[in-house]
Parts: sequence; C-alpha cells; structure tokens
Amino acid sequence: MNGHRHTLPWFEAAIHICGPGSLCTDLKDALVARGANANTVLFEQFGRTVERSEIAEASVRFAKSGQTVRWFAGDDFSLLELAEAAGIAVPNSCRSGTCLTCRSALIKGTSTADLGDGTCLPCIARPQAIDLVVDI
Repeated sequence: MNGHRHTLPWFEAAIHICGPGSLCTDLKDALVARGANANTVLFEQFGRTVERSEIAEASVRFAKSGQTVRWFAGDDFSLLELAEAAGIAVPNSCRSGTCLTCRSALIKGTSTADLGDGTCLPCIARPQAIDLVVDI
C-alpha cells in the first residue's frame, strides 16, 4: 500500500443494510433512486418467522377497546393488522416481531406468536383459538 487514500463517491461504494421487514428494501430503493448502483446495495432482513394459523376463523376481542372482530385465515391479517382495520391504534415499530413494541397480554386463547409468558406479538400473530381475547 502506498499510503494514499482513494475515496469513492458514496454511490460507487458497496452498501450493506441489515434491518427488519421492508426497511431494507425501502432503503435500497431510496439509495438507488439517488444514484447508488442496485448491484452493490446488499441487505439482510431479520425478523421472526410468521406462522400460519391452523384454524379457518376466530372471534378476536380487543379488551381495552371493547371491540370484537372476526378474523379469517383467508385474509391472513396479523392481530395488529386486524386491530388497525377496526380502527384500533396499537403501538408498534418493526412489524416483524423483533422490537417487542406491540407485545400484548393474552387474556384468553392462544396465538401463533405466543411468547410463553402470557403475552404475544400482535404484529406477527394469528389466532390459534376460535375465541381469543387480547389486551389491546
């Protein structure tokens, strides 16, 4: 090495992104739109695996809001998406089960994203019981 530093413009450098959900793809799209080479923007997404429910439909009661909503497997809504569709605001951030922001107590029933301590992650959870009550 001759001691000289060669700096590349940012858009010619290899860019590595790691994050949850669409963060990686959205950031890559934004960088490419600003001049980055799509072939040198690499990413690794992290998050929990979303499991499918074994039931076809369920009654989901959101305890804090007092609303009961029907969930259908064919719609493939997570509990978070189901709550949002009903107009219920649920604190969330990653939407992939990594940040734990949406963690909620299960009052009755089970979900596909139970944490083993009486709580679940609504952002990736689907009902596993035909009668589910979540503390949302």
